[in-house]
Amino acid sequence: MNEMRGIGVGDISTSLSENVGEIDGEAFHKASDALKRAKKENIWIVFRSEWELDEVVTCLLNFMADVMWNWTKRQREIVTYYRKVKNEKSSVTLEEVAEGIGIKKQTISKILKRSKYKLLKEAEDTFVDFINRNWLTGGNKPKMTDKEVMVK
Repeated sequence: MNEMRGIGVGDISTSLSENVGEIDGEAFHKASDALKRAKKENIWIVFRSEWELDEVVTCLLNFMADVMWNWTKRQREIVTYYRKVKNEKSSVTLEEVAEGIGIKKQTISKILKRSKYKLLKEAEDTFVDFINRNWLTGGNKPKMTDKEVMVK
């Protein structure tokens, strides 16, 4: 397994600095706890916040990471190229993508299917939707866990 990650969401109690060692706050403590759990449980990513959705987000991020890290070199090349072309021109057809890389449309289709690209894209879109709801900026936070509701 490659490097594990801990993501923490919370306040920062110091001024921002180019030297990360000078910054402190709840976000850093949650990230540190998350990283410890990731290492202990040997999982890609752990997400920590004050919300009851932490486990759902952790599961979603780990699903996405696991799908991508299990791609073959060829799958990675094709999916990366496909995504790049789709980002540049969303209306591009599979035929156009195939022509651009010099392989058959059916080959790209099979590789995308085997790489679980559709599921990955749906997971990514779900995660982007989660982030875009302004929950991370405090505008429309999801429900907090009972434990943290009692503390506050």
